[in-house]
Amino acid sequence: MKKYIIIIFSCLASSCYWFSAGTLGGWDTIVFPLQEKSMDNYLKIFYNQYPQFKVPDDKQDLEDEWRRPGYSQLKGIFFYFKDDDTKLYYVTYVDAGYGSEHPEYARIALRAVYKEKDERWYIKEELRKDEQDFINEIFEKEIISRLEKVTKTESYIR
Repeated sequence: MKKYIIIIFSCLASSCYWFSAGTLGGWDTIVFPLQEKSMDNYLKIFYNQYPQFKVPDDKQDLEDEWRRPGYSQLKGIFFYFKDDDTKLYYVTYVDAGYGSEHPEYARIALRAVYKEKDERWYIKEELRKDEQDFINEIFEKEIISRLEKVTKTESYIR
């Protein structure tokens, strides 16, 4: 019996290391006082006004990585940053939780960041605290503030 408990515990412990859609985590949830469908329309306007944040064709394969099983149900939004270390920000809509669905609010959260120099995606927990803070600052300054202008709304952190 002890042997089985050790085997089961080992399987559980090793399986918990691998990230899945349920353990994606992320930065703060940003709430906009408008419906998701409206936010989708505003995102099209956002990309027209700020085309520098649209993912270039040669980077589209990086978006496809989030369409694999386990993540395909998440409605992903991508923002491209071309600088010394080209980055992609993976953002998803966030459900308000069971029993508290409010369709009049769009909730988004930054979930992962791709760093071209490392050629890989990072979730928040894989980054140092100073990197997390820097990424969050850039996200709020470059994306959230512009989305507020486009939507003519003020977001808040939940």
